[in-house]
Order: sequence, then structure tokens, then C-alpha cells
Amino acid sequence: MFSVSEQRLPCDALCSRISASRSKPLVGFGGRDASIHVYPFMGYARTAWLQGLSESVTSLAFDPDQTSVVGGSDAGKLQMWDLGSEEVVRVFARGHASTVTGIDVFRSGQFFATVSTDRILRIWDVRKPSGRQSYKDAIAPLCAVQFSPNGRWVATGCARGTVRLYDLVAGQIVHKFELHSGAITSLHFHPDLYYLVVGSGDGTVSVWDLDSFETRFHSSSQRTPIDAVRFSGTHLLATSDHSLRIFDMLSLSDRTAVSLEAPWIMMGDVAYAAATDEAWFVETAGSTAMKCKLSLRDIQRPAQETPSAAVAPPASAPASTSPSDRVWAATLNSSSPIFADARKKPANGSQSSLMDSPTRARENNVAEKAPRAEAAAPSAETLARPAGSNGGPYFPPTSAPLPTADESEPQMLQQLSRQHETVSATLQRRLNKLRVVRALWTQSQPKALVHVKRLYDDGHEFGPLFDILTVLQQHRVKEKMLTESIASVVNLVEIALMTDYEPLILLGLRTLRSVATTFRARMEEAQRRTRASQSTGHNDPLGMSQHQHVTERLQNCCPTVFALAERCDSVGEEARAVLPDMPPPPRSQ
Repeated sequence: MFSVSEQRLPCDALCSRISASRSKPLVGFGGRDASIHVYPFMGYARTAWLQGLSESVTSLAFDPDQTSVVGGSDAGKLQMWDLGSEEVVRVFARGHASTVTGIDVFRSGQFFATVSTDRILRIWDVRKPSGRQSYKDAIAPLCAVQFSPNGRWVATGCARGTVRLYDLVAGQIVHKFELHSGAITSLHFHPDLYYLVVGSGDGTVSVWDLDSFETRFHSSSQRTPIDAVRFSGTHLLATSDHSLRIFDMLSLSDRTAVSLEAPWIMMGDVAYAAATDEAWFVETAGSTAMKCKLSLRDIQRPAQETPSAAVAPPASAPASTSPSDRVWAATLNSSSPIFADARKKPANGSQSSLMDSPTRARENNVAEKAPRAEAAAPSAETLARPAGSNGGPYFPPTSAPLPTADESEPQMLQQLSRQHETVSATLQRRLNKLRVVRALWTQSQPKALVHVKRLYDDGHEFGPLFDILTVLQQHRVKEKMLTESIASVVNLVEIALMTDYEPLILLGLRTLRSVATTFRARMEEAQRRTRASQSTGHNDPLGMSQHQHVTERLQNCCPTVFALAERCDSVGEEARAVLPDMPPPPRSQ
């Protein structure tokens, strides 16, 4: 079942990490010889040998493009290497006072987070030698760290079993999750949904709802520490000594989990390849490295166990209603002021980003290499949100335990009804908002578009923005769009392009291309007619000042589109298709 390969390393390895690329994945090994050895995941020829630290390498991470590696040492030192030249490109001053235990590079490649046994979380900018932020409220050594998908949050796990969630924009802790009795060994945010999974030395796995901050699932103990956890498509993976547990995300339960005997002792890292639905593993034991692949398509769910089986029932799914005093500025896959372009508007005056970047974050999200994401309206299962939330991706409540013979049909129907209340309520709210926009559109197109922007400014709601951009793709709507409305549409497109939610970016680019094509035809006709009417003495006869305003708005979008065009994914492909229809950028004086 497992495809296994082994190789000898030049030295004893203390840590290992798989890169984000799924087409040509690399794996790095942090050595006792104070260097990092990089190999192809399924190859044996060394790709790079990175030297420069004076102590054993205890943690490392690749940037998303696989062009650089950040490594931390047993002495707390941090360095960055270029993989191509194998040269040190940055030494980070005033790192940690003791062993670096965890590094996570944000998917833009411009920022990374580190934790250490000195109990400090630090946030770094790869372009600067000094740290941007430090958080020192942990009372025990920190063991694990990870960014949320949009970069607004960072989660850390400590040796006392506490997980802390930090808001990097507000610069403060958001919540503490205290459930485990052993050290936190692994953390992973769901790439699209509102969940965080935690692995612990107490042998259990917990899944947390990040909207309600409630436990959605807490597994039974495996009696051996959990080494790594990972969301993998519709599965949740948890590794431990000679064991792999695979949980079904549709029914999180020990009863439905598949347990496999595994060839490893202590797992170093786990990755997921969405295109092939495979889980990848790497382990080191001294100077021997073992790399494994497992096809999750072949996993069969077990038959339901008898009631006498010793299982831990799944935690009940509480109603996910956010407290009224909690303000959500972004969902996990929405735009994040912290890693946004400097031109991006912060959530509000008090939440200005501490990390505004002068260049567009490079989001080569090749972690999954999944088929191209289409900008069609997401399903209700993806976008359904509980009351008080912001229209971003939401993980539906876990399925209720399977019905028993004692349950009547009305009870089952009532159970199903409760599960779908949140989805129905959310869709109804979005429908009501779309009706308001439609009513305003019939009265004044600019007013309708301003209303959509206000909904975003007030609560960063992606739902109405997604809906209106989808409607604008309709040919009849484009034909009836007034020239005075195009500038407002471009404003909405700019918001969409600044987010980290790929379907919304794709939808924004398609809207921009459609608008630019329509406007160019109108502009050329207006210019022709203006030249013909100038002899009559009219002043701005056909509203050329209005056309010029739209042209300027489109020109302002050009830098963002150029930045997106550099990406090597579906977003980059779409951006490159838009460029020929864009007006040339204004000439610098």
C-alpha cells in the first residue's frame, strides 16, 4: 500500500521538510553538520548543499517557489539561502536565544514565522534582517507554528499543550485553545475552510472551529505521541509510531477512521498532492531517510463497529454563531491587510497593516496543483456561513453520528433540519442582499455598485462582491452597463484582485477583461465622434472627461495585473490574457 524508498544522507538529520511544489517536489534535511541537504522527493541526486550555520539545523522551510530555504539552528540563528546558487542571501539578526523549533513561510514568500524554546514567536520579512513582530506571552517552550491561509493569523503550540491564535494586524492574541495534556507537535489550517487541526504528544488529535472557537472533534488517544497532522482533501491524516490514522472529514469520528500500520517510527513531515490524491511522508532516523507515498483513493472506510467497541464519540457540533462583539475583517481565504500590496485599503483606521508590502505578494500556490479553479459561484457547502460572519468560506458542521435502530424517522428528519439551518439562513441573507443591489441597479447603477463596495468596507463580505461580479459576466448586463458605471466596476475589480481567494481573483480578472474590451470600443467611438464634432465648438461634446476618468481607473489596475501575470498558475494565465486589452500605463514624468 505504501510506496517506500530509502537513502543514506551525508550526516545525521535532525529535521526534514517537503516543499510546496507538487510537480517537482523537494525535501530538505537539517543536519547535525550545521548544513541543509536538499534532494528531489523521489530522487537520490542531491540538489543543493546549504552551509553557513555553526550549529545543528533544527528547523527549515522552503518558500512556495522553491527558490530559497530558511533554516534555524540549535543556537537560535536564522539564515536564508538561494537554492540555485547555494549562497546565503540573508542573515537574520537578533533571532532566538535558543533552539529554533518551527518555521513556516507564508505562501507569498515574503514573510515567515519562527518559534523557539525561548518561548517567543517572531514574524520576519525576508527582505529585512530584523524581525517585524514578536510575541512573548507563552509560558512554555514553543514547538509548532503555522500561518492561516490569508496570513492574518498565526497559530503556535507550546510544550504545555496550549495552542495560541494571534491576529497579526491587531498585534494581539485572539484565543487560547486548552485541551491537550501533552506538548503540541503539529498544527495545520484547512486551506479553504474554517478549521484548525492540532496534534499532541498526548496521542490525540483535535479539530477546532475557528468561527466559534469550539472543539468539533477530539480523538481517542493512540498511546503514542502524534507526530504530524494534515488536512488532505476529504481526509484528515494523523501519524504516530508505526501508525497512520485517516479520518473522514464528512463524519469526523474514531468509528469511521481507518488505521494503517505504517513503516515509520517518527514522522518528519507530511504533504498532500491533490492532483493525484496522494499523501507524501518523510522520516529520518540517524543518517537514513525514508520517503513514502500513499494513494488515498484506495482507502476503504471500515464497516460500522458494534456499540461495544471502545470509541470516543465525536464532540457535538455547537451552533456556530459568532459573538456580536467580535469583528471579522477577513475569512481564512480572503484578503489579508498584513500581506497585501501597499495600495490596499486596510479594514479600518484602527486595523492598519503592520506589514504592508510595496510589491504585490507572489502567490504561486502550487501546493495542490489542482485543476484550474473556475470563478463560478461557489456551492452552498463552501460559502455557507453562520449568522454574524462575513460571507467567506465556511466548513459545514460535521455530520451527526449515524442513526441507531432506536431513532425514529421524525428524529432523523429533525436532525437533518438542524444541520441545514445555517446553510439556509446564510443563503437567504445573501439572496436578500442581492435583491437590494438589483433594486438599486434599476434606479442607479453607480449607487448599486457603491452599495456593494460599502458592504465590503463595513465587513469585508466577499459574498455580495462575488455575486455582483458573476452577474456582470452576463452579456445582457454588459450591454446595458453605463459608461459612468465602469469606473465603479473597476473599483470592485481592484478589491477582488487584492484578495488571496483564487476564485474571486479569477472572477475579477475576467470581469476586468470584459469591461476593458467593452470600454475600449466605446472609447474609440467617442474619440472618433469627438474629432468630428470639434469644429462645431462644443466643449466636451460626448463626455470625454468621463471616458478619461475610466481610462485612469483602468491604468491604475495595470501594476496589479502585471504582478499577477508573473504567477505560474491559472491566475497568471488569466492575467496575461487580460493585458492586451488594458490601456497602456501612464507615462512617468
